[in-house]
Amino acid sequence: LELFARYGFAGGARTLGADSGRPTPVIERAGSSPPAVLLHGGLSQAGSWCLVAGRVPGRVVIPDRPGWGLSNQLDFRSVDMRESSVTWLRGVMDELELENTTLVGASIGGFIALSYALAHPERVANIVLVGAPPGLRRQLPLRLMGNPIVGPLMARSKITDPEVNRR
Repeated sequence: LELFARYGFAGGARTLGADSGRPTPVIERAGSSPPAVLLHGGLSQAGSWCLVAGRVPGRVVIPDRPGWGLSNQLDFRSVDMRESSVTWLRGVMDELELENTTLVGASIGGFIALSYALAHPERVANIVLVGAPPGLRRQLPLRLMGNPIVGPLMARSKITDPEVNRR
């Protein structure tokens, strides 16, 4: 919260779904306008929105995606990414009673925003994609992730140094 406050965002923090076994830490600010949900990208966490959040008007919700930030770890090899993402975001939206929401997604957060909007178009007013979500272009390595033989092998790889992968 101190990091967000440093960049003009005055909000609070809480944990959603604590009784579900999959708690989601959330940073949020109340507001009267339709809410904006900011979904961070891969190898990241809610704090990556600190420079932007203070500039977004009205109600803002910034959750840590499962497996990142302060959330519980999640073995993505054992879940369908699209289905799991939609289920998770629907839980966040339901608990916060969010309707007519603007979803803002960076990278894999954009994938989650698009997946949710396709499953629940009645609850999404707008989508903002920051950078291209993975899977939009059919090129390596994401194309290989869908291969039934190569995909599981790639999923077993461990990220040992995120900075090396980012470069």
